[in-house]
Amino acid sequence: MANDRNDVEMDAPQPTRDQPSIYDRLNDLERVTTSEARNGMLVVAALISAATFAAGINPPGGVWQEDDQKNTPPKHFSGKSVLATNSEVYYQVFYFLNAAAFSSANLVIGYLVHKFPYYVEIWGAMFCMSGTYGISTSAVSPHDFNDNIIWFAIAVPYILRITVEVWKKLHWLVAHGPVPLPGPGGFAAS
Repeated sequence: MANDRNDVEMDAPQPTRDQPSIYDRLNDLERVTTSEARNGMLVVAALISAATFAAGINPPGGVWQEDDQKNTPPKHFSGKSVLATNSEVYYQVFYFLNAAAFSSANLVIGYLVHKFPYYVEIWGAMFCMSGTYGISTSAVSPHDFNDNIIWFAIAVPYILRITVEVWKKLHWLVAHGPVPLPGPGGFAAS
């Protein structure tokens, strides 16, 4: 009986050095098609967008359920963030990073759906969702919170992307020189 069991185990295919490992097969970038990569990135970006939106309207620690009846600091109000009352610095860092992640995910979605059917409508929806994100996060923020942090954080990924694109164009111009403009009749001027 013992020999039969060992024979079965010996018959199982053994990995060799010539065969790629599971890790190598999963990370083979040549096998991943552009469509598969785009779909995967869309899923990840949509999940990040949804998670950061949810975290923005329901911050860590939640919101106060009722107004502070005592007049002792720190005073809090219902519907306002508990984290902001307990640590204003952590709250500001959290909201800046969360808003930047939300905006970055939306930027990636915008690039990936460009030229797809209804992409203009998707961009419009993302623009409106960014507005509702900013307004919702402002609603749970304390009255004295500087909302400009949220709006700046939403703009940061777009500013960075535009800066990178301009830098690439300038770098190309320096390397290749200016492109001659077409003259009369559509031909380049000599």
